[in-house]
This record gives sequence, structure tokens and C-alpha cells, in this order.
Amino acid sequence: MTDDAKALRLRTAREKAGYEKAIDAVRAFGWPQSTYLGHENGSRGFKDDAAKKYARAFKVSPEWLAFGRGQINRRTLRIGGEVGAGAVVLPFDADQNDWTRGSIEGPPDLLGDALPLVIRGDSQSPVYQDGDIVIIDGAVSANEADGAECVVELADGRKLLKMVHLQTNGLVTLESYNARIMMDQAVEAFHPVAWVKRARRKHND
Repeated sequence: MTDDAKALRLRTAREKAGYEKAIDAVRAFGWPQSTYLGHENGSRGFKDDAAKKYARAFKVSPEWLAFGRGQINRRTLRIGGEVGAGAVVLPFDADQNDWTRGSIEGPPDLLGDALPLVIRGDSQSPVYQDGDIVIIDGAVSANEADGAECVVELADGRKLLKMVHLQTNGLVTLESYNARIMMDQAVEAFHPVAWVKRARRKHND
């Protein structure tokens, strides 16, 4: 079963991403030529997994590409966890279909592996307040993370929201707003904070 509207959205996404011809995208991403061309010209339908792959490549919303919902450059993001005392990240269940914890509409063009985390408590005041939401992006290299605020994954399994400072010995110093500095840390992954959504504040007259 084909879907001409879906095929048109795929073509639009490819052109928006700067690939003038379908073959240009095929070569850039190493996709099977006949498969992709069939998806784009509407002679072959494509399923959700393929839509997610194409959306990631062309940096568009997978919901828009697959179903025509929402905007081409915005997607609904599932809340993935909380950041509590000591800047410790507590991830929710890894089930990507569990939306019961809530969701937010992401900012324009922040797609890919973006994941929102909710700040809980006042341990990171005044920079973050209870209810603020930070959105982290996909993993970057240690050099890219140097000097940036990131969720880091330590070798012992902990996940923390910290400022990253590379040391000359290959280890990392981690700094936060209201917690002790952690030196000589082995970090396995760095996820930079890409965007912050402030919670509504109550003002006393």
C-alpha cells in the first residue's frame, strides 16, 4: 500500500535538508538506492522505523514525516527523567512508548536524540528551579563537551548534570552549582544541554 502524501513529505524533507536530488541523499547516507527511490516516489510504502531513520537524517520531526502531524521542524519529546539533589539524573523507564510521565513540544530544529529532563528540588538554585526542564542532545566527544554543561555518564553507571572540564590526563573535572567539585572522573558519554524551558513562577504581590 502506497501513501502519496507521505512520499511527498519525504521529498520535502530531503530538499529542506539540502539534497537537491534523491541520489545525493542515497549516496550521503549509504541507503539502498532502489528502496529509497521507491519510498520517495510513492511506489513503495515505508513503515515507522524507516520514517524515524529518514527524519533523523534530514532533521525533521518523525511525527510529521510519518503521519503529517505537527510541524516539520518541531516534535513532541517524551520526558525522560528527573534531575534531583546533587545534580543526579534519575532516568525513567527506557520504554520509548511510555508517555505517562509527560511530554513537551521541542524547540524548532532540535530533533534527533533530544531528551527532556525535569529539575526537582532547589539544590541547583539559582541557576535552575524546581520544575525547569533541560533538554539534552545526543552524545558528543570529550573535546566538544569541554567547558559545556552536560549530562555525563560515569564509568560506575551514575548520570549527573555537570559542567565539564577536561584534564590533561584524559580524566574529567565535574563542577556543579551547589555540590562539591568532582575531580579525576572517568566519563563514558557526554550529552550537552541544548535548551532550557523555565517553569512558570509564582509571584507574590
